[in-house]
Amino acid sequence: MILFNKVQTPWQGVCTLYFGLRSKSRRSGVLTILLNVYGFIKRHYLRCMASPRYLRILVIPFLILTPFYWLFPNPLTLLILQTFIISLGAIPVYMMANDKLKNPLLSLSFSLAYLFYPNTGIVNLLEFHETPFCMPLLLFTFYFLEKKRWFFYFIFLFFSLMVKENISIIITFL
Repeated sequence: MILFNKVQTPWQGVCTLYFGLRSKSRRSGVLTILLNVYGFIKRHYLRCMASPRYLRILVIPFLILTPFYWLFPNPLTLLILQTFIISLGAIPVYMMANDKLKNPLLSLSFSLAYLFYPNTGIVNLLEFHETPFCMPLLLFTFYFLEKKRWFFYFIFLFFSLMVKENISIIITFL
């Protein structure tokens, strides 16, 4: 666990910084960022007005991001926080690999593979949306399922299901 604190966290920070700056440079025009975030919020607002049961999808992402957005009311804040949340998925990947392999350096390579996996980067570089919130939640759900820690498994299972409605399809195969 000492190696996890000394090595894993800096790599996670490097990956967060890299993808955060890359998503910022991709969305360098402030008008583009504002229109994209406005479109995301408007789309979900209209869905909530059409069907109040849809409101459950918005609970987890926006409750977590609201205090940060109050401190830094900028659309780039949402993109950087999305990058940070994606990078949190490296923690359960490292812990699962370390439990199976018993080698911290090899486990670190698995977490780095998660961080620099092209599809993870592509999801991050797309607009702000709720799908990246599912990635670390599902990884923690799977980790606690493997460890048979049922209380935490059901907590992360519940939060995973609250983020997006089609996650239940993935959950049924766990």
